[in-house]
Amino acid sequence: MREAVFFSTETVFSTPLTLENAISEYSDLGNCQFHIIPQGRCALPAVKSDTASRMKEDAKVLSVLRPEGLPKDTVVVLGAGFVQLRKGVDLFIECAARVVQADHGEHCRFVWIGEGYEPGHDLGYSVYLADQIRRSGLQQYIFFMGETSSIETAYRAADLLLISSRLDPLPNVAIDAMAHGLPVVCFEKTTGIADILSANGLGKECVAPYLDTVEMASRVIALARSKALRQKVGEQLRQLALKQFDMEGYVKQLEEVGLNASGRIAQERTNVEEISKAGLSRLDFFLPPHLKGELSDDAIWRYVRSWSSGIDRRKLFPGFHPGIFLEQYGMPESGGDPLVTICVRDNQRVCGGTI
Repeated sequence: MREAVFFSTETVFSTPLTLENAISEYSDLGNCQFHIIPQGRCALPAVKSDTASRMKEDAKVLSVLRPEGLPKDTVVVLGAGFVQLRKGVDLFIECAARVVQADHGEHCRFVWIGEGYEPGHDLGYSVYLADQIRRSGLQQYIFFMGETSSIETAYRAADLLLISSRLDPLPNVAIDAMAHGLPVVCFEKTTGIADILSANGLGKECVAPYLDTVEMASRVIALARSKALRQKVGEQLRQLALKQFDMEGYVKQLEEVGLNASGRIAQERTNVEEISKAGLSRLDFFLPPHLKGELSDDAIWRYVRSWSSGIDRRKLFPGFHPGIFLEQYGMPESGGDPLVTICVRDNQRVCGGTI
């Protein structure tokens, strides 16, 4: 992650949550400037397949979500993603257990779509999920199926989406569900979707406290008991998705970020040239042991990038500290490197002596 930020002129995060998590892992990223731009909704190209194949896959999905003979008042709660600890499938099951035990909860059916549920082979997670289902007596309420090309059919057949992830930046499955007018329930502090829902007045209906399955279950139960509430929340989410996750607007913002960065790229090249001409570099002083032997221009570029990015900042030679200079005088209006600022004045090189 640090190398990605170091080599990137700009870094974009989809949510504040993701940025906070990155900084918690790499504290020096706190020195960096980032953009936070939620991604647009991905409209995948149509997959060419014959009508019979599509109908077969649709039928497969419906046979799990709404099999023949299922009572019409059954509320289908959907979960999705690769079966792993981060996705919180165990929390999905725990929430289901609480819902089923509540009044009207027996009318709910929980379906998880995604690869990775293999109790006969996966002894690290799946086997314990299967045991959790059995011990909770949920064999008739929770079902798993693999990934499908007919996920749109699943959205149409389901009544709400449950995001049980422990950490999930801005899952596309939530964006797609919202676009289909499907209520979404999630935990706070685990996904950027929770922040967006709370910021738009939907926290009470859709967001439970961090990993609190009791409160998550209460929100599922409230939605399960009231079709009118599901329709109301679903429509609010659909309108929110149209406004918040516009791909055209997202691409436009990325384009602006890139175009604005082009000037800084040119400035960095100028900085490297000026510092190189000054002849002050002490590569034996500047370069860490694992980079000894790097070419002079490459090392100077590394110096310039370090102070531009905020990663691995070091002095280029004894006697001048760019950080102290910035504290005293600030960044020059030109955006040049602080070393260049004092090395070049009115196009006259004055840094041959002591600094």
